[in-house]
Amino acid sequence: MRILIIENDAGVSETFKEFFEFCGHECEMAGDRMTVILQIFAKNFDLIFADLPLPDLDYGEFASIVESNDPQRKIRIVVISNEAEYDKETILKEIGVGMILKNFPSLKLLEKNILKFENTVSS
Repeated sequence: MRILIIENDAGVSETFKEFFEFCGHECEMAGDRMTVILQIFAKNFDLIFADLPLPDLDYGEFASIVESNDPQRKIRIVVISNEAEYDKETILKEIGVGMILKNFPSLKLLEKNILKFENTVSS
């Protein structure tokens, strides 16, 4: 799968990238609003793995960016958020977020959940 990792902590982002690449996936990273926009519009991703919000990108803007680029909702989306509240979860689910993780997952849990998405992506 082609995965976009959205995370503003470079060390965490690199760890996720190494993990996903070890599992055989192609990854790109974005740590700020502009890079997120450029990556989403420039490349076709099967999965977006996002730790939201970023300092310069909130849930609503993320939803708008994804919706305008993927109106048919083909991209699978996983969001990690310690700030998940009802309205934010509603916004994210409306754009097709398939999973909202309230805390950073263990690698075992991450692998298990990513496999669910991998099995639904047609190459």
